[in-house]
This record gives sequence, C-alpha cells and structure tokens, in this order.
Amino acid sequence: MLGTHRLIAGLFCILVISLATQALAAEDDSMGIIEFNGLEWYVGPNNVDWMAAMTFCENLAEDGGGWRMPTLEELRGLYTGSQNKDSHHSLPEAFMGKELDIWYAWSGETRDDSSAWSFSFSTGEEDWGAYGHFGGSIRAFAVRSPR
Repeated sequence: MLGTHRLIAGLFCILVISLATQALAAEDDSMGIIEFNGLEWYVGPNNVDWMAAMTFCENLAEDGGGWRMPTLEELRGLYTGSQNKDSHHSLPEAFMGKELDIWYAWSGETRDDSSAWSFSFSTGEEDWGAYGHFGGSIRAFAVRSPR
C-alpha cells in the first residue's frame, strides 16, 4: 500500500515538472540563439525561481539541446559595465533586440543546499537567493558550446 502511494506521488511530481516546463516554454520571450564570447546563449523566461530555471535549461530542446545554466564567470562575461540608455542594463547589443526585463540571471552555481548565485546586469554584482525565491526579474539564461 505504501509503495503504491509513493509511486502515485512520484508520478504526480513528474507530471507537475512536465507541466511547469511546458508553461515556461510557452511564456518564453526569447530572441533565439545568440552567439557571444565563444558560447551560444538562449534568453529564457523571467520571474522564475532557481529550480524552474534549472528545469528550463535542462529541458530546452532548441537546436538539438545540450543546454545548461551558466556559471557566474560566464554571466560576468556578458556584463559591459556601461548601461544601455534604453534598458538601463549593461548587456552587449546582441541581447538588446527586444524589450526584456533582464535585471538578474540565475547561475548554475549553488551557494549551499538551499540557495544559488545570481548576477545583476544593472550593477555587476553577484547575489544569492533561496531556490524558491522569485524576487523581481530573475531570468533563466541557458548556455552551451557552439554546435
């Protein structure tokens, strides 16, 4: 009996994750694949917690998949240090093709067993948040080596 309940609970969790991933993909306002600093980038959904960002990156099938969350160093490599006059974010022009709220992006680097690092594109600072933290404008970025 207990085994059946665990099986049902496990299947329910898989269903919830699948539906959440589909919802994130439907809300995705990406600009497609952007090549920058020797990597391919994909700007994903906004206002997501770390777990949703991780799920988005792991399940992104764009152009054959193979995506992951960026490191802090990779996110730092996008920071220009001079704010774009229209967006007030310090990102390269390649990322400015659309009006996007890109204040912060989640990193794939964890701080401890309940929090992870994010990077601010307005200040260039690193910060951390709990896995379930939605905060204002934390976006999922996916990255991979060029294909």
